[in-house]
Amino acid sequence: MKKYFSLILKFVVSFAILAFLFFKIDINNIFAVLRNADVKLLIAAFIIMIACWIVNSIKWQLILNRLEEKILLGDLVKLNFLSLFYSVFMPGGQITGELFKFYKLAKNNENRSTLAISVFMDKLSGLIAAILVGLIGLLLSASNIINYNGIVIIFLLFTAFSTLIALFFSRRLFNVLGSYLKYLQPIKYLSGIHNLMAIFEKFIGAYKFLTITLFYGAIFQLLNVFYIYLLAVSLGINVSYLDLIWVTSLASIILIIPVTIMGLGLREASLIYLLGLVGIASSRAFSLSILIFVLSLSAGLGGMIFEYVNLIFFKYVKKNN
Repeated sequence: MKKYFSLILKFVVSFAILAFLFFKIDINNIFAVLRNADVKLLIAAFIIMIACWIVNSIKWQLILNRLEEKILLGDLVKLNFLSLFYSVFMPGGQITGELFKFYKLAKNNENRSTLAISVFMDKLSGLIAAILVGLIGLLLSASNIINYNGIVIIFLLFTAFSTLIALFFSRRLFNVLGSYLKYLQPIKYLSGIHNLMAIFEKFIGAYKFLTITLFYGAIFQLLNVFYIYLLAVSLGINVSYLDLIWVTSLASIILIIPVTIMGLGLREASLIYLLGLVGIASSRAFSLSILIFVLSLSAGLGGMIFEYVNLIFFKYVKKNN
């Protein structure tokens, strides 16, 4: 009952937010903006989006290699696109997508703890990179957004969070934490925490490696913003790339919160509010959100179709052999 109540509640929240936005925004303006979109820029944006997920897959492969798990880059790219599909179509949004990646990897692999750590580190490095890149975009922005204390405070809080996470990777702090955690070993449900700590230790003190993963995370974020920038230009939205950096970063952090179904409503509301701070009309911001959703959906469907074709092919080969 709790499971269904949570799902129904998310549907209600999504519906409520979207209903409010449709009530406040002229739908005719939205359709007018979408009809005038530049198709060439839309295609270019889709290609850039594919490229940014390839970069993310390279980062994930580096993390897996560090954990001595050898998985082909093509398989990781496919998993990322499938994760997009499940993030869009299943309750829980990004969290569901990450859980799906772990499930697919762990299905035929006994090192489940190692794989779970790889998914966690991939997400964590991406989140910290988004925060840092977003803060830089905020500081370099030519708009007066720096005067909005609320936005600055949010970024500073997340930057402080990132700093605390970074401190955890120091050898001294890790050893201190490990000495306290040994007292939890007799507890039934916490006894496995030492196994996770042993796996996690491969990242402790590896500052060069962690910097490289953050670099790939930053490249992913910048490419992600660039494809959204191309979408904005295709719709005739006059917004600077630097402003889109902090807007996209903050919106992606907000979307981690699993309070709506498929991120619907939350994505639109956050973009409308944040882009409104730099003078973008609500109808144009809503149109941009729709295009972002459609491109993510297309990439996810592509991953699902590829998975389905592969499944049919392997079943055919197995049957004929």
